[in-house]
Amino acid sequence: MAEVEDYSGELRPDLRMEDFSPQALVRLRRAGSLFNPRVKVGALKLPPRGSPDEIACQWEFAMEA
Repeated sequence: MAEVEDYSGELRPDLRMEDFSPQALVRLRRAGSLFNPRVKVGALKLPPRGSPDEIACQWEFAMEA
């Protein structure tokens, strides 16, 4: 079970990456579909970060052909 860092970089043992990733992906897919139903969302980078100066997560938005 991976702990999640908040935006200050502090580890949050009460937050689990296993719970966060699927929820975030669902929310981003819903948000994208509000603009265009053909929008596809994928995770390029998910926590945990390798170092404090690394981004926590990165998402890709693409249009389905």
